[in-house]
Amino acid sequence: MNKIIKLGLGLFLAAAVAACGDDKAAAPVVVEQEVATYELNQPGVSIQMTLYGEDDKVVKQTTNSTIEYSAIGATDADQAKAILAEITNNTDYAALEGVTYSMVYGDTSAKESIEVDLSKADLKKLAELPGSAFDGDPSQGISFKATGTLLEQSGFSKVK
Repeated sequence: MNKIIKLGLGLFLAAAVAACGDDKAAAPVVVEQEVATYELNQPGVSIQMTLYGEDDKVVKQTTNSTIEYSAIGATDADQAKAILAEITNNTDYAALEGVTYSMVYGDTSAKESIEVDLSKADLKKLAELPGSAFDGDPSQGISFKATGTLLEQSGFSKVK
């Protein structure tokens, strides 16, 4: 269960795969825009991740997670805060450039919202966060297609 929680907590790039860069001279090109949403539902944890891409590069990612306190062994918001802080190594995701982060604690669950604007975020810093997984040099960008494949291999289902 801890693995699933980590996937939803600050792992906005858990399934990200760095793509190789293309050093060709810039030429006017029509940019293909893609959007794909993936969901993972496990007992006590639900995660919805939406990827926005252009030319097989992820340009933005949003993740919305709901974590039931019972799934992490907490009985109330205070216990949940302590447990989730430990899982994420007390990382202040909201302090990262290009990242919008919120965690709202309710009576029985916490709702986490993460948005990463990859045009503003420092991918090398993101790669150093607990649970982030990159293959290759993250500064070269993140492959839209490979990220979707890795999410599906991790148990996510593509919903649109």
